[in-house]
Order: sequence, then C-alpha cells, then structure tokens
Amino acid sequence: MRRVAFLLVMASIAAAVVLLVVNVPGGDLGAGSPNASGDGPAAEGDGGSRRLTFLDGMAPASADDSVARSAAAGGGVPGEVLTGQAVGGPLDSGGATGTGGANATSEDTGTAGQGGNGGRQSAAVLPAGQGGADSDSSLHALRPLIPRQPRKLTSGGCCTAAWWSEDSSQLRFVDRGPDDFMSMIYGVDVWPPGSNPAVVDEELMVRTGAPRLVVRYSGTNSEIEDLSSGDRWPLPTGGNPVRISPDGSRVVWWEVHDGWKHNGTLVKVFGSDVYGFDERELGGLWGARVVSFLPDNRRVLVLGRPVRNDTLFVLETMDVETGERTEVARGSWLMEPALSPDGQWAVYMTAMDREHPDSNGIWVAPTNGGEPRKLDFTGSYRWRDGSRLVYVPMQLGSRSHEVWQTDVATGETVRLLGAAEFPFRIANNDWSISPDGATMAFLSAADRNLWVVDLP
Repeated sequence: MRRVAFLLVMASIAAAVVLLVVNVPGGDLGAGSPNASGDGPAAEGDGGSRRLTFLDGMAPASADDSVARSAAAGGGVPGEVLTGQAVGGPLDSGGATGTGGANATSEDTGTAGQGGNGGRQSAAVLPAGQGGADSDSSLHALRPLIPRQPRKLTSGGCCTAAWWSEDSSQLRFVDRGPDDFMSMIYGVDVWPPGSNPAVVDEELMVRTGAPRLVVRYSGTNSEIEDLSSGDRWPLPTGGNPVRISPDGSRVVWWEVHDGWKHNGTLVKVFGSDVYGFDERELGGLWGARVVSFLPDNRRVLVLGRPVRNDTLFVLETMDVETGERTEVARGSWLMEPALSPDGQWAVYMTAMDREHPDSNGIWVAPTNGGEPRKLDFTGSYRWRDGSRLVYVPMQLGSRSHEVWQTDVATGETVRLLGAAEFPFRIANNDWSISPDGATMAFLSAADRNLWVVDLP
C-alpha cells in the first residue's frame, strides 16, 4: 500500500544553523547532531550489517505492508524482547564503544550474555517522584520496565513525528487510512511486544493540555471538544493555533502568518477562559509563538523578538488573567525552548553571537526569576521530569548515538545509553521521552521504523 507520511513538524531554525555550520559528506550531520540523520532505510540482504539479534523464538519483521502494519517487536512473540547487544540493531553496526551507564552493573544493565533477569525491573511503573510533572501512579501505564533493551514497534518504514499518549501506554502517529485517501491518527501500544497499530481517531484532532479536551481546526474556526461529555463549542481564534491549560480552564492563541512573513510581523497573543469569554490581549512580540502553558494554569511561555528584524530573541511568561509579562531569558537567535514538566525550568539554545561567542550554546533558566546557566554539552535535548534533562550529544564521526542525562538542579550527569548496550542512530532528531519519564522512543536511521527503549 502506498503511504504518504503526514509531517506534523516544521524545520526549525536550529536545523538551518547546523546545516550551515556542519558539512559532512553524504549528508550525515554526524552522530549526536541535533538534526542527525541516517544513511537511508536498511535493505534486507545487505550483508547483515543491520541485522538484529533476536531471542529464541523470534523472527525478523514481516515485510507485510497491510493497513495494520504488523508492529511486533521484530515480528516476535508477545512478551519477548530484543537482546541488549544487537548486531546492528536499530542502528549502524560497529562504531563507538562505551563503558556503560554510570550506575550500570551486571544485574541492571540487561545486556546480552549477563544472565539474571535481563535487567527487568520488578516495578511496573517508575518509583514515586521519578516520573513526569505528576508522579501519581494512576497516570502511568502499567508495564514492565526493561532498561536498555530496544523494542521495535512498527515495520515498513513507519512513521515519523510520533507522539506519546498521556498515560505513556502508546505512541501515536498520522498515516493513511484503509482506503489510502484520508489520513488518520493511529496508536501502537509500547507493551506488550507484538501489538499492532490501530486507528485512534479518524479526524486529525489536536490535544494540547487537559487530557479530556481536544482542538479541531476548520478554516477560520477552532473548535474544542470535551471527550468526557461529547460537548463541542467554537473559539474566536480565527483558526489560529490554540493552547489549553493543564486543568482545562483557560486557552491562549496567537496569530500565525505564512513562512518568513511570520517572523517579520508583530504577533499578538490572546487569552480567555476555555469557552472564549473574558478575552484579553496579552501582548505581542515580533514572530511570537506560544511554547506551552505552565502548570499553574495561568501563565504561558512565549518566544519572540522585542525588535523587528533583530537577532535578539526573548523568552518570557505572560499571565492570562492579569496580562503581566516576565522575562525569563534573552539571547542571539534564542531557539528550541522547552519547559520542564513542573514548570520550574526552561531550556533553550542560542547561536551565531559573533560579539560574544561564549554566549552560544545550550542554557537553562528558572522561570520564576534567577540567572540562566550554560550547560556543558551540544546536542538535542528532552525533559524527563522536573529537573532531569535527557540529551543526545553531538559527536561528529561517531557511528552510534549516545544518550546522557543531567540534573539541572544538582549538576549530576550520567550516561544512559550507547554502543556498549546497543549501537543505534536517531533519524532527523525524531525522538521523545514518555510523559512518565520511563521510556525513550525514536525513529531509527537504519530502517526508518519506530523503536522504544526503557531508560535506566
């Protein structure tokens, strides 16, 4: 069946920066680059350079291209997992070697040949306090955690730009439906292995806050639906992007213009209650966009330029009730901001400051006031919880990516994954951390399929 992947993300300025600065033969930006890409899908029968090592009873993935897209973990038996040491795995074989995680032992690494329980954790969910913004175990999917054991979720080169369900039980993505005409949202369970993708919604809804609320866009209208009651109502947003507060009480939206016209436009941000009443203009910035609501359900984090066509960007909070604005950070070409799940920290990147080159890099700033602090890595990053930031460092020339973690509150840094456990490469910066902080998902650069691996 012919598929057309529906891309949900736009190329960021960061990608352009890396492409301008780094020029690696073959189009490979290098392992660990924020936009690192692989060297094309793996072809069967290519000399075994990308063959996977499976446990007994498992077979290679089927080439079946049905609508359901058999997504067994390598086509194996439910409950089985890939061995930790793969001959290639979701990756290029060989490459850099590592020393294992900072706390790795023969009992907990789960790599092949070590015996024991293969690193399986006895708890079905993360210990209390080690999940995302809300550590209530009722919000986490009950699943065994097997650190450093990769599992393949999809086959046939499917699918890009996947995102997590709120309870961390599924990865979701957009793909063509059975008639190869309409695009639909599919979901595939991360456990047990062998789960097949299934249609989650035949409409392309957008969920941006309270789990029970979704946004649908149609022309100049935005419509919110309460999934618990089935009620729907319009919002006066002009069809512009909408963010909903975590508790579902408030919304914000901002004007969007095509292409580079947006960057040269004074973009206004508006807020109201969830039904569109008490509308307020919160302010504007050149080329502004709303990053996300903070957990207090009142403030939003906004990125934009204070001066038109300048290289200086600011990151600030806007209060939906009072309109109060507070600057969090500023810098040359400030980009890629990400808010920690508890709302206490914002991480971001600055670039191309020729007058103050030491200012270029990745920074973290407290959202309630305080001085930003520069972090000592270059690469791609995602929040794991309120203080732990997971990152894939840029390591030009390495044939395998690595995954590290730094605690922005304490400064403690540990290595989580690398070639010592299983060599792998992430395609096009397409990776994410589950809301409960337990699992990493990524698009493999070798076979262009979705994989997951539980983090130690």
